[in-house]
Amino acid sequence: MGISVIIPIYNCEPWLEQSVASALQFDRVKELILIDDGSTDTSPMLINSLAERDQRIIQLSHPNHANKGRSASRNLGIHAATQPWIAFLDADDYFLPNRFDGIDWETKLDGYYGSISSDNLVDPDQSGAVTHVPSSVMPAKLFALLTEQSEHYFSIISMTIRRESLLKIDLFDEQLKVGEDTDLIWRITHVLNLGLMETSEPIAVRRVHESNIEREDPNRAEFYDKWLTQTQYPLSEVARKRMFYAHMHYSSADKHRSRLYQKYQYAKWRLSNM
Repeated sequence: MGISVIIPIYNCEPWLEQSVASALQFDRVKELILIDDGSTDTSPMLINSLAERDQRIIQLSHPNHANKGRSASRNLGIHAATQPWIAFLDADDYFLPNRFDGIDWETKLDGYYGSISSDNLVDPDQSGAVTHVPSSVMPAKLFALLTEQSEHYFSIISMTIRRESLLKIDLFDEQLKVGEDTDLIWRITHVLNLGLMETSEPIAVRRVHESNIEREDPNRAEFYDKWLTQTQYPLSEVARKRMFYAHMHYSSADKHRSRLYQKYQYAKWRLSNM
């Protein structure tokens, strides 16, 4: 069972070579799709150099060397992929040697996910932090867990999914500037069946640096607005309340409104949406 690994690239020259090497270490990876998203640094030249070393590397870019964002780049890679399984990796992150351990390639599941750790260049004391989902969560309960709370989650770079299953749903939302990976994961877990990999150890590393560190971003309000207004994926009351509070936080100029005020606004909003 071959894997297509998809890496969107925008100005990631310092980390790209390690990222590419971490994907090519696996014989099961039959193609590595590198999508240059209009880089203005030396990434395009490095991509050419890397492609000359390994014939598994496929180079893609948008017309006129345009910068269209991670979602459009990943979607381009998904449509170009030829292998039955797809994995994602960001150009500043890397896979660990156990990345594909613990996957039953003959399974009837649509895919698998695992844990990742962090390499924090901004705050080294935070390096090694692990993101995970409790092993007791069954596929049918995963959507509820992810939408109702923020403590447990999994990263797109830890997911391995059947290409034919992925194409059954809308791909990455190219209108979202923030949270497009979470948006896809939530939709996948509602429609498809994903299982937790057998290994409990991290399978990939997310590198945190000044260019990608999560900050207060008003664009995140668009993500929560989408989920509060959509009707295709029913949310529990707990999930709706969580998203309403988050939407208020990111869309309001005053980030320190009291919980009492938020509850009052939620009650008004809930009545108007019954």
